[in-house]
Amino acid sequence: MRGRANGELMSKSSQTYNKDFTDKFDKQLGKLGDPIRVKRIKQKVDEIIEFPYRDIRFGAGRWRGKREERVGDDRLMFAICEQCRKEKHQPYNNCHNCENIPNNTIRFFETVDSHKYNKR
Repeated sequence: MRGRANGELMSKSSQTYNKDFTDKFDKQLGKLGDPIRVKRIKQKVDEIIEFPYRDIRFGAGRWRGKREERVGDDRLMFAICEQCRKEKHQPYNNCHNCENIPNNTIRFFETVDSHKYNKR
């Protein structure tokens, strides 16, 4: 999962989604130092890519416009580009190259330790 994976595709019954990781997400994942925790996060990313619209709630406050999914004590903060545009969440997600990102992309912004979620 290190580095950008814009071209890597995962299938879904009606749509195929690209996964895209911000530099911050990659850096945070690299600093975890726990291979089991990293493996769980990677598995959850793959689940999200396969079924992105399942019952996952939106974050609040700083996390507005991003969906959040728990993985143990971590939360993955991400957005589905087509939904972001439809819901007009672009100002919250502030992707510098939004107009160049396809609708079928899921961008992963951060992985946040749940204990630090409300402290930011």
